[in-house]
Amino acid sequence: NGEEEKYLLWESEINAENNWIIQDKLRKDRFFEVIANHPVSAISYWIDVAKSHLLSPHLMEIGILYGYYKHAMFHKGYKISESTVMKVVWYFLAFLDIIILLLGFLYLCYKVSKKEYLFVLVFLSLILLVVVGPSLPARAGSRMRLPVEPFLIILAFQYLEMKKGKIKNILQLATIKKS
Repeated sequence: NGEEEKYLLWESEINAENNWIIQDKLRKDRFFEVIANHPVSAISYWIDVAKSHLLSPHLMEIGILYGYYKHAMFHKGYKISESTVMKVVWYFLAFLDIIILLLGFLYLCYKVSKKEYLFVLVFLSLILLVVVGPSLPARAGSRMRLPVEPFLIILAFQYLEMKKGKIKNILQLATIKKS
């Protein structure tokens, strides 16, 4: 493929340069050239990496200390593929992250409906700056979400606090139906 050869040529050109400042400038130039020539591919890559930052459970990173690797989860021969418990923990934490993101998003939608745009803009800019911004140049993993995780949890609990009455009614109906 001609494009692949071009990228390999760029990589060898950058690696051949001894001055790190020039290397950095070359990387930036090539980066923006690729985005300009292939915007859809760049955006889809960016979204894919942002999903890994937002949805994968960062608590699983500690599994590395015990010899479990989440990236090798579906490959045979690795400990995590042999550990049903680790799979269950990983999926539980991923589910929990998705619920927190969903509740936070619903709270932001509520704020938009109340025309509190500045509140929404502040939270979205924080999330975009800290989480999605680093997704553009590099795949850094779910640890990129750690600085904004408390804010996401606050948004989720704000939504639950707002819906507390409805949640109580649903729980009361569930207990009444059981008895």
